[in-house]
Amino acid sequence: MFEIYALRNIFAIPDKLEIVLPHREGMDLTSDQTKEEYVDQELDAMRKKVLAVKAMNYKLKEEISRTDKCVKKLERWKERLSFLLTTAKHYNVSPVIDTVRLVTDQLLAIKRTTTNLQSQVDDEKLKQFAIISDERESFVSTMVLRQTEQMKMQQHEQ
Repeated sequence: MFEIYALRNIFAIPDKLEIVLPHREGMDLTSDQTKEEYVDQELDAMRKKVLAVKAMNYKLKEEISRTDKCVKKLERWKERLSFLLTTAKHYNVSPVIDTVRLVTDQLLAIKRTTTNLQSQVDDEKLKQFAIISDERESFVSTMVLRQTEQMKMQQHEQ
């Protein structure tokens, strides 16, 4: 009996009783069509911005990937050509730095010249020339070593 009294009288909240929290007083919670349309337009604009940011993020990640590949390629070339400086220091050959600068400038000019062609040539066609490049590289390195040894011999004879 007490339970029924408590449920009906103490814990019962009338349907028409409006309970407003203090921080919600004075707020207009009714919605009309113009507000809904405005909110829909804002949502569409925000969705477009999110899609644009995602697209930019994708492009940036692709560019990072391309840049990383380029850095790795340049590091490999640096390792391949590092023997020039170490050999020059070892045999005390002075004009190598100037020669390396000249070669670097020429390589940059070649790079600028071949940039347009690179997009037109298929990568598969270039792979057959990679073997030739490795043979040339070994030939050039042996010739440079021979030249530096000859210069060292000439310096010792004098």
